[in-house]
This record gives sequence, C-alpha cells and structure tokens, in this order.
Amino acid sequence: MAGKKRKKIVPYKKPRNINIGVVMFGVVFVYLCICVVSYITKESISIYEVVQGSLDQDNIFTGIAIRDEKIVTTDTAGVVSYYVREGTKAAVGDIVYSVDETGHSSELIDNSNGEYDLTNDNLIDLRDRISTFKLGMKTDGFEDVYDFKYDMSNIVLDYMNENLMTALSKNLIDENGNSLYHIVKTPDAGIILYSYDGKENLTADSVTSADFNTDNYVKTSIKTNSTLTANSPAYKIISNENWSILFELNESQKDALASDDVVKIRFLKNNVSVTCGFSIIQNGDTFFGKVDLNKYMINFISDRYVQIEVKKDHKEGLKIPVSSVVQQDFYKIPKEYATMGGNSSDISFIKNEATDDGQALATLVTPAIFKSDDTYYYVSKNDFNAGDVLKKADTGDTFIIGETQSIQGVFCVNKGYSIFRQIEIIDSNDKYYIISIDTQYGISQYDHIVLDGTKVKQNEVIY
Repeated sequence: MAGKKRKKIVPYKKPRNINIGVVMFGVVFVYLCICVVSYITKESISIYEVVQGSLDQDNIFTGIAIRDEKIVTTDTAGVVSYYVREGTKAAVGDIVYSVDETGHSSELIDNSNGEYDLTNDNLIDLRDRISTFKLGMKTDGFEDVYDFKYDMSNIVLDYMNENLMTALSKNLIDENGNSLYHIVKTPDAGIILYSYDGKENLTADSVTSADFNTDNYVKTSIKTNSTLTANSPAYKIISNENWSILFELNESQKDALASDDVVKIRFLKNNVSVTCGFSIIQNGDTFFGKVDLNKYMINFISDRYVQIEVKKDHKEGLKIPVSSVVQQDFYKIPKEYATMGGNSSDISFIKNEATDDGQALATLVTPAIFKSDDTYYYVSKNDFNAGDVLKKADTGDTFIIGETQSIQGVFCVNKGYSIFRQIEIIDSNDKYYIISIDTQYGISQYDHIVLDGTKVKQNEVIY
C-alpha cells in the first residue's frame, strides 16, 4: 500500500462572471459625474422670453424758460408806489410806478379832502362814453352793461390816480422848483413783473448745463422794499408772449427725437398739453431740446424752471434686451445663382469642385438662409468658404464667394441650441430694443433668446 502513488489534487478555478448591472451602473454614475462637473464649471447662459410691447420712455424734463425780458432801473431814489399788478399787460405810456423823494406823499393824500377827484375834462369824457354806449346798446345785450360798468370803473380809477399824481408832483418840489415826486411811465408795451433772477439775458445759444443747477438759484423780489435806490431795478418787462423752453438730452433721448420738428408737450404744473415747434441744438458737448411757444407764457410768467413731458408716440413691436443683440458676418450671394434643391423647395446653390484627379464636380449645397433682400441671399460662413465658386444653373456663369455683410441679430434657442436670427430695430432706449414683428428669418413672440449674445456661438448646444 505504501507503494501506491498519491493523487495530486488541483484546486478548481471558478470562472469569473461579469455583472452587467454593476457595469451599467458604473457607466451611468461616471456619466452623471461628468454632467455635474460640466454643469458646475460651464458659464451660465441666461434665457429671455420674447414679449410684445413698447418702451417706457423717460420723457419728463425740467426745462429753463427763455423770454424776451428786460430789467428797467430807476433814476431816482425814494419811496416807491406801484400801479400795475404783476403779471398784467401795460400799454405804451401806462404809469408803472412813482417815486417820492421826500416820503411825504401819504400825508398830502390824507389831507387832500377829495381835491384830487375827477376834473371837468374827465367828467366830459365819461359823459361822452356813456352816451355812445347808450346809442349802441341792444335790449337783448344786457350782459354788455356789466362789461361797460367794469370798463367805466377802471377809467374812473385811472383818472383819479393820474390827477392825484399830477397834484403830488406839483406840491412836492424843492427850492429850485423841481418836482420831488416822479411819475414813471413805460416806454414799451409788455407784461410787468417785480422780480428778477439774473438770467434775463439768457439765450438758446448761451445755455449750458450749469444753468440747470438750481442749488444756487436766487430770485429777488423788488416789491419787498418800500424804497428804491438810484440805478436799482424798478421792474421787469416782457415784451411779447413768444418764449422757448430748453432741456438737456442724453444720447438715447437725442436719437429718439432727432427726426422731429414738431412735438406735443404737457406742462406738469397745470396738465395743459400743446403742440409746438421743436429743434435740437448743441452747445459745447451738450445737446439740448428746444420747444418754441407763442402762448401759455402768462401761466409761467414767474417761473424760470418749467417741468414738461414730451409726449411721443410709442412704437409697438417685439421687446428684447440690448444685451441680446450681436453682429454676425454672412456671405452675400446674388439671388440669380439660387436653384431649388432636388425634390424640395429649399434654396440651394451649385458649387463647382475638383476631384483628386482634376475632374470638375458640381455639388448641390443647401445652406441656411439668414437674410434676403431684392438682390442677395445672406448665408452662414459655415456653409461656404471664401473662394468657393458657384455656377448658375441656366447659363453656367460663375460667382466667387468672398464679400460679406454684418447683420444685427440674436441667438434663438428654442431647439436647445443657438440659431442666429436677424432683427430690425424700430425703437430703443438704454436697456431695450423694439424690433419689427414681421421680419423675414427673424423671431416671434414667446421665442427664447440668449440674454447675453456674446456668450454663445452659432449652433452651440445650450441645454
């Protein structure tokens, strides 16, 4: 038995079985990790949904009023009395004010006992006016009686004031017989004011941005003083109702109003609207809007600064952010070289190529069209190269691709990748464009576009 050979036991190697489920899980896990890392490290692309609307223009301005105004000074010092109400019109020769060098005129008036009443000449004139009115009065025009009464009352007051001042000028004299009571009449017709601000000589050509700074603006009232010094302002007269309002314009406001020579404005003070002439002037580096008016000045006679709204028709269209708009270059191909592609109605072009053995080969290329006009199609530079030769199907004429044109547009991402679409801007401000709704090869309402067009390229996958 000892001589028997022992059998050698060889261990059995169990074959390895690949678990397909574990492999698939590992692949999916790795893919998810790659996606997560890619999402974290990829620059964020913001999307904007196109809406229809218009721009809310900031067209409210604080303007500066420019009028034909003049300050009139007094030659004599003394106690002043005014006879024209501020903001009313005075005719040539009307008495505006008087100056009493002695200061005793009030005492003389108190002691006059009515001796400065109407004269015989005054009474004759009043009687003639009454007779003339009586002859022309109609029985059904009773309201004219009240108007006549008002006019006669004013005339009587004017006569009494004139008689009073004439008497005072005779009674208040110096030792040489010179009157110390001076009656001042206006040599010009106009609207009378009793304040000034130092901007009476301002013109449209001399206005600067500094004139709109109201921090140091001061308006001085003349009537607060009962006495005047020699050569001091006595009153201000505005000779007519033609006036202008100037206001500063930024670049977008200037562009928006550049084509207008007539605008409609609204005064914020009284909510009155008026249509007036408009122009843009440039003083230095600053642009100013200027509206010219011939009425309503009396409503703002004491205002140097006037708030207005320039009312402009809002253009409707598709509203998109300025940041979405980019410029792209496209090849220009004459329309006569276009043909229909195969069995479809797609626009195609016949491109001449050469084989390796030098044989001519005609290839039908159907590019993406991004714009067309009466003469050209505009195609992507990805579909052709500069120097490619196109052949006209009917005549065999050739055209060499090379000339490009820049087109404004946005990147549309409705399909998950970026596609350039052209736009036509019809209105704008600093933040938004209003573009035409009916642009061929353009975008539509509710399309999704890239908010910052500089962050993507044509045919880039977004999501």
